[in-house]
Amino acid sequence: MSSSAFLRSLRLLLVALAAALIVAPSADAVTSSWVSLPGLLSNPLDDVNDADWVRVYEHGPGASIYAGTEDDGVHFSANGVNFTPLSGGLSAEGRHVRDVLYANGKVIAGTQAGLYLLGGANWSPLAQGSSATDLPRSVQALLSTSGNTVLAGTFAGGVYRSTDAGETWTKPAPGNGMPAGETVWGLDKIGAITFASTSSGIYKSANGGSSWTASNDGIPPSATTLRIIADGFNPNILYVATGGDGLYRSINFGETWASISDGLGNGVVRGLSQEAVSLKTKLYAATGNGLWVGTTGNGPVPGPVVWQKVTTTGLGSNTVLWAMDRLPLSTLLLAGTQSNGGYAMSLQPPAIQAAAPPTVTAPSLEVGATLTAAPGTWDGTGGFLFAFLWWRCPSSKTDTTAVTCSKITGATESTYTLTEADKNSYVGVEVHATNAFPSFTDYKAPSATTGKIVANPDTLPGSISLGAASIAMKAPGNLSLPNVGDTLLAVEGVTLPKPAGTVVSYQWLRCDEVGTTCTDIPGATGSSYVIRSEDSALRLAVRKRVSTADGAAYASPSGTTNLVIPDPAANLTAPKILGAPEVGETVVGNVGTWKSEQTTYERQWLQCDAEGNACEPIFGASGPGFVVREQDRGHRLRLRVRADVNESYKLPLAVEVISAASDTVPALAGPGGPGDPGPGDPGPGGPGPVPTDKSAPVVSGLKVAASKKASTQLAFTSSEAGTMTVLVERPSTGRKVGKVCRKATKQLRRNKKCTLYAKVAQATGKVAAGKNTLTLGKKVGGKTIKRGTYRVTVTVRDAAGNATKKTLTLKRK
Repeated sequence: MSSSAFLRSLRLLLVALAAALIVAPSADAVTSSWVSLPGLLSNPLDDVNDADWVRVYEHGPGASIYAGTEDDGVHFSANGVNFTPLSGGLSAEGRHVRDVLYANGKVIAGTQAGLYLLGGANWSPLAQGSSATDLPRSVQALLSTSGNTVLAGTFAGGVYRSTDAGETWTKPAPGNGMPAGETVWGLDKIGAITFASTSSGIYKSANGGSSWTASNDGIPPSATTLRIIADGFNPNILYVATGGDGLYRSINFGETWASISDGLGNGVVRGLSQEAVSLKTKLYAATGNGLWVGTTGNGPVPGPVVWQKVTTTGLGSNTVLWAMDRLPLSTLLLAGTQSNGGYAMSLQPPAIQAAAPPTVTAPSLEVGATLTAAPGTWDGTGGFLFAFLWWRCPSSKTDTTAVTCSKITGATESTYTLTEADKNSYVGVEVHATNAFPSFTDYKAPSATTGKIVANPDTLPGSISLGAASIAMKAPGNLSLPNVGDTLLAVEGVTLPKPAGTVVSYQWLRCDEVGTTCTDIPGATGSSYVIRSEDSALRLAVRKRVSTADGAAYASPSGTTNLVIPDPAANLTAPKILGAPEVGETVVGNVGTWKSEQTTYERQWLQCDAEGNACEPIFGASGPGFVVREQDRGHRLRLRVRADVNESYKLPLAVEVISAASDTVPALAGPGGPGDPGPGDPGPGGPGPVPTDKSAPVVSGLKVAASKKASTQLAFTSSEAGTMTVLVERPSTGRKVGKVCRKATKQLRRNKKCTLYAKVAQATGKVAAGKNTLTLGKKVGGKTIKRGTYRVTVTVRDAAGNATKKTLTLKRK
């Protein structure tokens, strides 16, 4: 079979398989692993149909989906599975698609070249001119808010606003609450509030994007926020994905944020979705290392997130995900990778194998022995989490499903130590399994029960020693004011002579703030206990356990301590002022990051001298944003943050931290007013835009600076800072080249210059003004660069979108 015939057969097979995924997903099919989506395949020899870097999926009418790609334009599917190119009319820069919006019957693409509008099977430029109502910038995100109002998040240009479905645009106004020149990566509307995910954090707007307020408290100043979604059940809970700092959650609609990335295997999260029911939430995170699923509670305080990695089987060599979606009313999940195209997987629920159920092992069946549970063997989408529930039955049963069996309170670990309450009973375990399947059905399987637990005497010799213990505090602590880090001591209480071999041990308890509900602290079984951060604002107690050769018993719990005083607010990342301090523009005060999720903040803006000293509070300036005033010229600004972990009248006292000083607010340039306001800002003395920057960066000196077997270092100089795209191509050979060259002009054939190049790899990065170095390792953008001759094209783009390309020939030895 020829290679082309093989590819056709493979694609037909994938079409049939993908269709089967939608129509009839089944637990025993190969659909629990990833398969390539037909039409979204990486193919270096097919530059027209190639689609190796899928950045975004957008739902169209019915079951249709648009896939926006990097460098390969837009691809379209009528059924969400079979994709075909839809890029007619897009320029070379326009094929770098950042977002696609379907709204009010129109399809708009946000690209590196600006906006395009789909008409029939072709795209046409939309508002790409140079008038005051155009949008001549790279567009990263699009959002339809209401009616014909559309917002566009741009590269280094903030949020533009249109009220006529994208025909004309209004640029961000100075002092609108968002720093000038902000790059906006994501837009979303949650209720009546619009959110923008930017390079400096989250901003929210209550007026459809006309003005913004920073909503960054608890997110690191250096974090790039990419996506924000709302909880599907609790309206006060929001989630934010970042480009290197993992995921953050807010339980107060964005007032404060806390990391939920403990256990998440990769900090770059570009796609995020959720499945929620009344008790639990599942979060699906598309990361720089495959898909991860997190399970947490659902309610005002949902608790920690437990993460598990989903199988990467079938995903290919590059597991960097950029896009993620799920077809409506389907378990079919779509993913877009950085270099391997689009993939689909039909999520399958957990199912216990009948031949390998959960089991219980024990060294003995005597009180005090520890039982151990094994979860058994499960089918379904790979990546399982198991929970355990121990049961006590009055008679021997094959499993714990008998109606006469009862749950053992607090017994939820994989091991269980038999107690006096288990005497003359039979004990078993029930294993609960979860995976990425978008359902909260309780998938569980029981074990067989043990034999009868050996009976022990009902009373212990010397049982007077079962008098309740009490609690003391190790010096220099004060028992009246227990703090995190203090050491509590268990005091046995009344003691009488005991039989030889009697052992006294303890179990420490964590109680609610009124001391009525207490639970065991796992592992806290010694005679002393060091108070932990998780005990903050709660009470503690201890329970004594006495054991002899005849058995063991617990005494009643001690009285509880006073409320544990939390750790003082602890600053992890210093507050920082974001944005350029220019008169009329907004700077934003990020409070930094703090240790406790319960930290609250108060801000106070300060005006300082030209050296950043002698600071004085600015009256009324206590919000997250501050519009720089005329009287601030020649001064620097600082931000004072007052952080507390509880009400101001409770211990510990609040902590104050002051940010580093901002740059000096520029003084007047002379009689004409302020200096150069920059591209696109109102000029001095009147309305109207200053002409847009149309000068491309000057790129010179592109050369091989150093070459080794495993890497090559390139050097070049750029007149401006900006972004860089590196494209690595290899000369093509074979029938396709000859066919195209035969159609070339006679002049090309005569000069023997008819050469086709196939894309091998592509990567992006940042460029500084001046000298730059670029290292090409064994892999570029996830693709291996083997030995041979390549064409390397470096494209440098400034903040206004102007670009310059330079090319050289590279020989990899």
